Amino acid sequence: METAGGSFDLLVVSNGHGEDAIGALLASEIARRHPQLRIGAVALVGMGHAYDARGVPVIFRSRPMPSEGFGWQQPLLFLKDLAAGFLSLSAAQLDTLRRLRPRVRHLLLVGDIYPVLMTQAYRVPKLFVATARSDYIAPHLKIEVRILARACDLVLARDHRTAMSLGKGGVRATSVGNFMMDMVQPRGLALGLSEGAPVLALLPGSRRDFPDNLAALAAVVRQVRRRRPQVQAVAALAAPVPPERVPPGWRLQEATEADRLQGIDAWLLEAPRSGVPDDGQAPRIALTLAGFPDLLHRATLVLGLAGTANEQAAGLGKVVVSFPRQGVQYTLRFAARQQRLLGDALVLCGTPERAAQEVLRLLDAPDERQRRGAVGRQRMGLPGAAERAMPLIERVLGLCATCPHPEAEPGPEGAPEAPRPGDPGEAGGPPGR
Repeated sequence: METAGGSFDLLVVSNGHGEDAIGALLASEIARRHPQLRIGAVALVGMGHAYDARGVPVIFRSRPMPSEGFGWQQPLLFLKDLAAGFLSLSAAQLDTLRRLRPRVRHLLLVGDIYPVLMTQAYRVPKLFVATARSDYIAPHLKIEVRILARACDLVLARDHRTAMSLGKGGVRATSVGNFMMDMVQPRGLALGLSEGAPVLALLPGSRRDFPDNLAALAAVVRQVRRRRPQVQAVAALAAPVPPERVPPGWRLQEATEADRLQGIDAWLLEAPRSGVPDDGQAPRIALTLAGFPDLLHRATLVLGLAGTANEQAAGLGKVVVSFPRQGVQYTLRFAARQQRLLGDALVLCGTPERAAQEVLRLLDAPDERQRRGAVGRQRMGLPGAAERAMPLIERVLGLCATCPHPEAEPGPEGAPEAPRPGDPGEAGGPPGR
């Protein structure tokens, strides 16, 4: 835990790795537009590295839990969280927020209902960026709708359909698009890719089981290349692969200086078979730590075992082929939820072998890829959500007196409009309500 004295014009509270990234994006944009504001962040689940990268002071950092935030998927992982001190961590979160309460003027909450519940005692303007629920997966629970209607001045839902549903329940909600799509701007990295040959993007996820996921993806690449040896494969990693966790049958090779200039950090090469000399032509997979956006823009097809990254790929119109695993995140339950969210943009296969067959089939089906990709774009929305959100955020948080009033999404029966913060008799008004 980190502490800081003084007051905060804005406190950002987020609960998740992707949520930290969204919170940091919005906090840095607010700071750019209003450099006089003192902004702090509370990372309830992640370590707050996204805030560090954007220069946002972190007042509280979580500590790693065995489930890495996915205890809701597997009871055994939740029990491991309890054994690792989940209750004491929750108590520390509450204590930090309690001590900060008299020093905070405005709240920006990012994630699921958890940060809303943790800050219910705050009587300040609150804006909630709801990243976890979508009506494409499952609507908000009735109790959640009641809490949001009472607690939040405005909810930025992750899609129009969800915003309309919340509005019908009395929540002041709208949608400006998905903030995830603001984080995939290419940097111009070539990644060693040649023109003309198909590009397969591998997304093993960012949780601790990513080396095991990479092994499964590499096995699929091996099967694909037996039929299509010209396919180029690049894996986008959140961290380097530990040498002791290199997939069986593969080996790591350091990148050259020329490779690094193109965004390649290492190569994963098929180990030569016993008795066969290494001629330097072994099939290989490029590994990149910084080239994720460039890879998505260049990809012909995506092979993904990730959460946010899969969704960002679909938002760029890429078809994602996937299969469930036994690891931390990409379980059958998680994959099924993601498929409901992404629709035809995600091709969920039962096994890696079936995934290889689908990759080969889709490589020869450009019309189908285009049709499925259009679904992903529609479900995820266009980039630019942060820019579109700024006038709403500034108005709700009292940073801009001339900004337009936020309006709720109109529902079929005339969902309620978002009230102006400070209107008498409305929940979610200024301090003192």
